Amino acid sequence: MIKLNLKKKSTPDNFSVLLMVLILALSLTGCGKTSEEYLAEAQSFYDEEDYERALPLLEQAFKKDNTNLDAISQLTECYIMLDRWQDAAPVMESGVKVDPENFRFWFNLGSIYKYLGKYSEAVNAFDKTISLDSSKAVPFYLKADALFQLENYEGAYQASKNAYEIDRSFTDNIKLYVYTSILTGNPNDAILDLELYAYGTDDLDLLAKLAHAYLMSGDFSSASTIYFEHQSDLDEANNAFKDIVLNDIERFKKNGIDHEDFEKVIEIMSGNPIFAKVDENELGNLASTQDYRSSMILKPDITYLFMDLEGYTYLYKVDNSSQTLTAFSTSPLKGYSSDSALVGAHLITNDRDGIAKISRSASGVFYESTLVEDSQIESILAMGSRVYFSKKYDDKLTIESIDLDGQNQKILKEFGNDDYFAPTLITIIGDNLFYTLSRDRFLKLNLKNGNESEFILGDEREGYISLSNCAYSDGSLYFTQEIISDDNLIKINGVYCTVNKLYKYDLASGKTTYLSQINLPAKDVEDDGFFISFYDEEIDHIYNAGEYIYFTTEDDNLYVMKKTGEGLTYLGNSENFDFVSDNQYLYFTENDGTKNIPYRVKNGSTLDKKEALIVK
Repeated sequence: MIKLNLKKKSTPDNFSVLLMVLILALSLTGCGKTSEEYLAEAQSFYDEEDYERALPLLEQAFKKDNTNLDAISQLTECYIMLDRWQDAAPVMESGVKVDPENFRFWFNLGSIYKYLGKYSEAVNAFDKTISLDSSKAVPFYLKADALFQLENYEGAYQASKNAYEIDRSFTDNIKLYVYTSILTGNPNDAILDLELYAYGTDDLDLLAKLAHAYLMSGDFSSASTIYFEHQSDLDEANNAFKDIVLNDIERFKKNGIDHEDFEKVIEIMSGNPIFAKVDENELGNLASTQDYRSSMILKPDITYLFMDLEGYTYLYKVDNSSQTLTAFSTSPLKGYSSDSALVGAHLITNDRDGIAKISRSASGVFYESTLVEDSQIESILAMGSRVYFSKKYDDKLTIESIDLDGQNQKILKEFGNDDYFAPTLITIIGDNLFYTLSRDRFLKLNLKNGNESEFILGDEREGYISLSNCAYSDGSLYFTQEIISDDNLIKINGVYCTVNKLYKYDLASGKTTYLSQINLPAKDVEDDGFFISFYDEEIDHIYNAGEYIYFTTEDDNLYVMKKTGEGLTYLGNSENFDFVSDNQYLYFTENDGTKNIPYRVKNGSTLDKKEALIVK
């Protein structure tokens, strides 16, 4: 018989059972902490912005009580700060259920939806936000941005306009307001206020939007000024102005908005300020007077003028029959200098940074490029396929040339640097380049063999011959000579005057012809009976104008006379206005306190007979 050893199974005592139950309960309930206790524990981490350590405690607080508004608010912020927007959404959805009149909760929920790309839900949330408080601009702006993403441009325009009416200094909204005003066909709405806000700003996006508004409202001149001025700019975040503009235009086109000048803007953004399309035949006749302040003559009855009317220099076409100026250039000229030359379809100009070439493309659009990058260029000429220029180095003065394509730069003549002024190039006739040196010598350089010869223009014993103020026209050089003999000071109608003589030198024959004596009122005259002291106001510049000569003095006094020497007339002081002349008229500007107004007057007439020009 088999015996089994069966022992009674032991059971725990009551105390042990209770202890086990307590341990299990504590493990499941987190030691019995309340939502408020978890919040208190998380507070220090939250205040220190240590969101990683605050998060699990706040999750427990929300789990304990999903109606705890502080837990909802702080947990949402932690999720957002840790870039867990998807987790933040259901927490804030609970928040608006618990407190449906909470402005901040609805605003946060709208922001979360917008970040997650749930734009329709975001719009609804912002509508509720605005219904609770419509005095704040940001909810309107965020609603507008969400509507913009939904391509509801009319709704976006209205919402951004509401935001703008509340806060007119909210830059991001201003950009959206202008952008949507263009997309909805209301570009004029924002221009006036935006002009004031954009003045002096370095916000490239804002400037781009203002330029677009100008463009779409029909003001290409103002638009192109902004496009041109900022075409190569970068902002602090290294965003390029041209990329902002090109992306905007792409969006416009995508949304069915086109403009006849978009292609012009695109070409400006490629780095090329452009000119209007013009007739090829007119360009073929392009020529320059080569005066200090030159007008551009295309045909006998057509004059093109450089004028600064609103802070930027444009090239204008003059229609004297209707007294109108029409902008020939669709962009302002970069650093335009009146020292310019024209050859074929190329305008060569000496700007602040060197020699620029503005050329016509096959499509009729003009592009600007740099031929010579140097700020020490003195004067320029263009002939055939080459550009000639004088330059001042630290140790020498030179006359140089370069091809129109920017190749084969050569030094043609080199001088010592014992004179401050580089040579002034006058003209090219045949193989000979005529120029002045030291402002009192006139020379000829043969471009083929390099031979140089000097011309004697007048009797140096009579006085100082000034060639810094000479004017070239039709094969002749006009220049003045200041007389330094005892007869230099004469008295005319009781007024002491200094004596200058005007000459014409014919380059072909080498003959110098005396034209007229120019008597200028002397200044600061003191006569003690034995000795007369006075200030001699020298002639500063001469300008050729058909049968007339204009000249200015050192004090900017402007005179006109016929080339025959007749009719010397004082016109006034030219310090505060720019002027230029052609064979018929003197054109000049006067500032009315806000802008420059263009006028014309027939050559030889006084300025009180001026006629206003209409700018188109």
